[in-house]
Amino acid sequence: MIKSCLLLLIFFIPIKSIAVDSWYIQLLFGKALYKTEYEKIDKVRDRFKSNFNVEENTDYQTLGGLALFYTLNEKWLIGVSSMSSTGSMYGDLKSNGDDLRINYGFNLRNFSAIHYFMGKVGDGYFARADLGDATVYTDYSDEDSLWGTIFDPDNTDGISYSFTDKGQTISLGGGRSWAMTEGSSFDLSLIYTFIKTSEADMSFLFLTGSFTW
Repeated sequence: MIKSCLLLLIFFIPIKSIAVDSWYIQLLFGKALYKTEYEKIDKVRDRFKSNFNVEENTDYQTLGGLALFYTLNEKWLIGVSSMSSTGSMYGDLKSNGDDLRINYGFNLRNFSAIHYFMGKVGDGYFARADLGDATVYTDYSDEDSLWGTIFDPDNTDGISYSFTDKGQTISLGGGRSWAMTEGSSFDLSLIYTFIKTSEADMSFLFLTGSFTW
């Protein structure tokens, strides 16, 4: 409760005027507050658990991204961005102990726009939209192949541990920026991301932070 109140109060710190640059680079990171599962990734993970003794297991709930923006005017940034989220599982094949790692997640390539409502670029409340292409995937690496033990992981259950689904994505969100120095800011926002492929849909609600300079 206290943390929620402090986060809310931060959004009402007075806005100040800052200088605006022509170009900005943005480094973004985030954590999913909510997500819907992608069925094919779930199936691959379930197959892995049934065939391997799992030693490591991370989920694809963190977001990372990099963007390049052009300053359209004092209230608009437009540009391109790249975002991704990756998880992995690692374990020993139950039948002979061979090691395998699978990776899974998504990659997004977007056209992006940010609009500042009250202050100039880099300070104040903003809305953000991203539209582009999405790739949802799983792949694997045979950890034992470096030592001469090579096996085909697709033969462990007759179904592939690797796929690549292409699709589209849209992200909508908003938040608040605070100027750190002239030409740089820290941004806090909520971003809803929807991914659609020919196979299935997937969505996330990310709490994100970013540095823009």
